Amino acid sequence: YFRGGLVDGGLAKALSTTSAGVVQVTATEFCDYSYLSLKDNTVSSSIMYLPTHNQLSGRCLFSIGDTKEVMFSNIATDTTSVTITASTSITLLEPSGGDVIIQTNFSGTKEWALISCKKYNASNTACTVTSIQDAD
Repeated sequence: YFRGGLVDGGLAKALSTTSAGVVQVTATEFCDYSYLSLKDNTVSSSIMYLPTHNQLSGRCLFSIGDTKEVMFSNIATDTTSVTITASTSITLLEPSGGDVIIQTNFSGTKEWALISCKKYNASNTACTVTSIQDAD
């Protein structure tokens, strides 16, 4: 089953947080962009909420089995962390031994995340957060 172009990609988007360190990723941002970054040096930790199942279903995950993947980077210049959090009807998954906290300057390297969301039934979407870091 093929829908779309030959290249899976999109634009890059720099996200912003509220003064409390919270960012709500919209379905437009998640679906239309392939790379999201967050630079927040005002708080030691931020929370990034993913869009809801209904928002994703209305924008890009139209059919059961549809998947969208986004790369995320915490580009803060000091030691801060971003916790990726599920919204309504999103099952948040992580690899065994992994976490959903994306840090910067983690052991001298920068952490990234691959966020892959799949609509697995009419009412729910599962999003897997795979935390990765700069290679040696």
